[in-house]
Amino acid sequence: MPEKVLFSTKNVLQLNFRYCTFKLRNGEIMSKIRWTEIEKKRLRIQIKKGKSIGQVHIEGRTFYAIRYQTYKMSFCFVVWKRKELFLLKQMIKKGNTPKNITIPGRSPSAIRQKAIKCGIWKPKLHLQKLWTMKEIKFLNYLVCVGYTAKKAVSNGHFPGRSQNSISQQIQRQKFNKK
Repeated sequence: MPEKVLFSTKNVLQLNFRYCTFKLRNGEIMSKIRWTEIEKKRLRIQIKKGKSIGQVHIEGRTFYAIRYQTYKMSFCFVVWKRKELFLLKQMIKKGNTPKNITIPGRSPSAIRQKAIKCGIWKPKLHLQKLWTMKEIKFLNYLVCVGYTAKKAVSNGHFPGRSQNSISQQIQRQKFNKK
């Protein structure tokens, strides 16, 4: 039995045993065992090969532990190197979009944000079509009948509307199943 419950929230439960502290986060047990030099070396190798944090695998370590360790080891680069910027500019000039560009150690969203911030690339804006009362009433009917946004899109009830758009409209209108 634990000596004491240190803290408890919706997603995290931390228990203090005599020799070790354990956390239970979203069903995963995480122990506060220090990282060994071998684990750190394996992490360094995988990150330098260009793997994202989600693709890195270290035996006995959760995604959250790996993410925190990369932060502690300064793998979360804050400053972009000139070589990285040159590579980004070169690839965009060739016609690639930030979505198709991979730079080791950089996430797709970081690449996109840097390209926008530097003025190298501008996202294409699209006009958002407003919802008509007829569409909203029909959507309300579909939700009452038991439709989801995915079902409405797959049946072609709202041409020109994405699943996300329909889902957001359902949330905004707070439709209830009757």
